[in-house]
Amino acid sequence: MKRFSVGQKATYTKTFTPEDVKQFSEVSGDDNPIHLDPEYAATTPFKKNIVHGALTSSLFSTILGTIFPGEGTIYISQCTKFIKPVYVNDTITAEVEVTKIEGSKKILVLATRCYNQNNELVADGEAKVKLPFAEAIPDAEPVKVNKTQWVGIENIMKFNKMSMDVFKAWNNMAWNNVSNNMKTFYESWMTIKN
Repeated sequence: MKRFSVGQKATYTKTFTPEDVKQFSEVSGDDNPIHLDPEYAATTPFKKNIVHGALTSSLFSTILGTIFPGEGTIYISQCTKFIKPVYVNDTITAEVEVTKIEGSKKILVLATRCYNQNNELVADGEAKVKLPFAEAIPDAEPVKVNKTQWVGIENIMKFNKMSMDVFKAWNNMAWNNVSNNMKTFYESWMTIKN
């Protein structure tokens, strides 16, 4: 089980070949000649073929889905600003960095960046991903609950005539996501009741 923290990074490097660009064009339907036709590209400010922006930013998906966090990760959103053109045959290193952890929702917010072979920033943005169910989030701050609230919880349990088996099943599902204070309370409560 992985644990996550702000500042964690992962990278992936790829050289975009003419064949990569051609295949992406066929799959996406984006056959803009700026990507495929050297003669057309020569008439533009770029002077040569550029890689689709979406193909460049797809490297983030490669990292998120296969490297970090990895298998089972769900891509929620991606915002990308393209800073410099990526040319066919450029070698691009994509990087993701955890900037925020939304533990209750099992969501990571990540800075996403791409650099070319000259270490120039070519794309910059942010992604959000939902973690696989089994992944661990750092413990949240302990929940502070006073004695009256604990009595209220116990009374609700009595009022609903909740069986200990049901309570234990609920507790087992939530056990990895509760604070140490809650675990101590539950263990004390179980000792008193038994």
